[in-house]
Amino acid sequence: MKKISLLTLVALFGLLIVGQVARADDVEINLGSTSQGTLTFKGGNSASNILLVLSGITGDAMGQNALSGVTGFYGIGNNTLSWVSSTSNTSDWSVTGSELFCFTSAKGCGGTNYLTGTLSLLDAFQTNSVASTNTMLSADLTGLSGTYAGVFPGSGIVSLSLDLGSTTNLTTLLNQSSSKALTAGVSSGEVMAAPEPGSFLLLGIALLGAAVFVRKSALRNQRSSVAL
Repeated sequence: MKKISLLTLVALFGLLIVGQVARADDVEINLGSTSQGTLTFKGGNSASNILLVLSGITGDAMGQNALSGVTGFYGIGNNTLSWVSSTSNTSDWSVTGSELFCFTSAKGCGGTNYLTGTLSLLDAFQTNSVASTNTMLSADLTGLSGTYAGVFPGSGIVSLSLDLGSTTNLTTLLNQSSSKALTAGVSSGEVMAAPEPGSFLLLGIALLGAAVFVRKSALRNQRSSVAL
């Protein structure tokens, strides 16, 4: 009975930590389609990378869960990012560079600052006419400030769906000059809180404790069998 109780406690502790990680991921902001601004993919006179030029991107944004009822606009700052083509998959890209991201009460990052940070798209994958960014859901929104920055444990996870307007593969822009271009827009996106590193540490400790306990129990059982 004692063994069952200890195993149960370890299991419950592990589930508790998993629950903490899951709750961190629940905090999100839904991003609507682009209402202003443009995203333009251009050739970069390179065999390995193309350029994404962002200009005044703005759209509706709505908070969910912990930010329920908070509405406003998101903005993605004016910058040029480099999309580097994968050597093994023509639909797979790594993205370098960063830009300002904001969630505010007024367009153009104006009014009340709900959440502002530095956004790095990290990677992208094209499926037909859609390019999805941050496919690994890594922490890509850092340096957070604003009214609701405290809801996010240090960093956020932003994923965007870009409407390319056609099924033309972006690799057609390789080895092209900037005059060769493809206009796109944000069709949807979301912002989630990145799980706190401490939650993963506690989860690891719980799992390690369970493994050690099970190992010791097995050894005790073996010794008891030998003694009999």
